[in-house]
Amino acid sequence: MAMNSKDRQIEELKTRVAALIKRVAELELALAKATKDSSTSSKPPSIDLVKPKPKKGPGRPKSTKLGAQPGHQRNLREPLPP
Repeated sequence: MAMNSKDRQIEELKTRVAALIKRVAELELALAKATKDSSTSSKPPSIDLVKPKPKKGPGRPKSTKLGAQPGHQRNLREPLPP
């Protein structure tokens, strides 16, 4: 009888493993479909479900301020004689 319960447990685990392998394959396929768009495949842009975000141009972030750090002593050149 001990062998019977082990056999039952083995079959149950085999069934679970098969179901999990199938689920992993489904998720991998869904991920592959989700990551494809017109920029990563040969599909035309009109087929994209979600439009890719426009790429930002070069430039300075808006939060960066020009000039010296606060509290820095100001240094000026002397004017040239006329």
